[in-house]
Amino acid sequence: MRIKKGYQPHKTDKPRPPKAGTTPSPKSDSWISVKDRLPKEGGEVLIYSTHCQTHGIYVASISIGISEAVREKMRKGELPDPPSWSWCRADGWTATPRSKVYKGCDEHGNNKVPYAWSHGPYNWNGQDVSHWMPLPKPPFIPEKKEEMPKCDAKALAEYDAQMKRFADIFTANFIDPVAKAFKETMTTLAMEGPNQFENVEYKPTCRYGCIDCVWDPAYIKATRPNWYEKLFGDKTPEEAAKSHESSCTQCKDGDRYDDEDK
Repeated sequence: MRIKKGYQPHKTDKPRPPKAGTTPSPKSDSWISVKDRLPKEGGEVLIYSTHCQTHGIYVASISIGISEAVREKMRKGELPDPPSWSWCRADGWTATPRSKVYKGCDEHGNNKVPYAWSHGPYNWNGQDVSHWMPLPKPPFIPEKKEEMPKCDAKALAEYDAQMKRFADIFTANFIDPVAKAFKETMTTLAMEGPNQFENVEYKPTCRYGCIDCVWDPAYIKATRPNWYEKLFGDKTPEEAAKSHESSCTQCKDGDRYDDEDK
């Protein structure tokens, strides 16, 4: 028999037993039975579900609860019964003994063991998972270092000139028109006079005796002189009140708008 690359183990060869005083540690890439040990809370692992509807491999984390035997000992006082805090809109935060609180990870109802598995909206009863495995390490992806292009002084000068031309075009076509329109708007508002809700003094000319009527030409002249000039020209408020047919139409119908309404 020719031996290649050293000793070839035979099918009948048995693995060597561990040395005295040592215990074999499970491999990180091998499945671990839940009967041997459970993972720590707070970390995600791979689980193997044996449930008929969710049979397969998933990523989940474990939540440790209490068993029925531990719950009974808590009620008898043999074990400490710490408070479990909960919140509701009616009572706010309330403390309830742990032995009276039933969580999804406790041994109760459909969950036959004092732990359960979950990942996002998905949940598994403890007995539905037979094995678990630590997550493998992520692959190593080397970072690509992007080298900055080398620019000489001439290229930088051309770039600065292009940016300056762009800034000049942007300012001339956008910034300046917007600033000019804003300035004109503010000037127009300042020329129109005070706001109609400010207290102004004038002699009412309403034909129906209303005070501070918004349709009163005298009120319009006191609050919006530019608008008054467009509507009535050089007429006095008294002349405008007689000639302006649309003034005080609301007052005529009885729906008056005077200083008390303001």
